[in-house]
Amino acid sequence: MNIGYLLPMHDMRTVQALGLGLLIAGVLMTVLGVLGGDIVMGLALFFIPYLQSSTWLGASAIALIFAGIAVLMLDRVRSLGSRAAPMEEGASKSIDGQPKGEFGGVVLVGPVPIIFGTGNRAALWALIAMAVVVMAMMLILLFLFY
Repeated sequence: MNIGYLLPMHDMRTVQALGLGLLIAGVLMTVLGVLGGDIVMGLALFFIPYLQSSTWLGASAIALIFAGIAVLMLDRVRSLGSRAAPMEEGASKSIDGQPKGEFGGVVLVGPVPIIFGTGNRAALWALIAMAVVVMAMMLILLFLFY
């Protein structure tokens, strides 16, 4: 499946910067909305966070977050299809001599993390990223409610 028409060929760093910029802008708008009272945060069933807003700020914050995630995912899929990716130091090669990409992720099912990845290094980085996000959320909630 060719998705090249969705994202025109630009420098990968430019597209990644665009995705991260959209994501960070959405998170900052969410924080400003929570602090200003336009967005209400809560927990459903004691562990599922949710946002509630009836203003344009809440809708645009969530839209920016989803747009940032979509751009980053499309960029990653596009770069996986490209065989001309430079070889990273310490990366393994596939059978045909091309660099083999690694990925990892963490899925939180309630309080239980499910960690997956193609290699130990990728799974470890995914776990570290998840830990940073959870700690940041806990600190924000701590300062907002106490």
